[in-house]
Amino acid sequence: MSVSTKTERHIKSQPLAVPTEPVWPLTVEQYHQMIRSGILDSDDKVELLEGWLIPKMAKNPPHRAATKLTRNALEAIAPDGWYVDSQEPITLDDSELEPDIVVVGGDTRDYLDRGGSAAGSLRVRDLLP
Repeated sequence: MSVSTKTERHIKSQPLAVPTEPVWPLTVEQYHQMIRSGILDSDDKVELLEGWLIPKMAKNPPHRAATKLTRNALEAIAPDGWYVDSQEPITLDDSELEPDIVVVGGDTRDYLDRGGSAAGSLRVRDLLP
């Protein structure tokens, strides 16, 4: 497995480093506790995916434009009882991701105390940069 890292004018692949320290997966509750305790905050560009803290994708102007245009188009056709959201947390059993676009069943007020839930989501989508 390899990971791409951007350099000044090109992308190069580097093999993933094998950690020298023990690593273990996190539960969603452990992830939330890290946030509540101040271990993680909004400056930490990570999200919990399948139990692992993963760096979030960097956003660039084309990505931001694609996200906004897609959201506008979906908002124009979303049926009653559904709303469009973007880049807000969605909680799954083993993940808390922040997709670029999501169409969610219900109303924003339905999620005030629990955040988004994939059970109420029609589609979750990340857009390529």
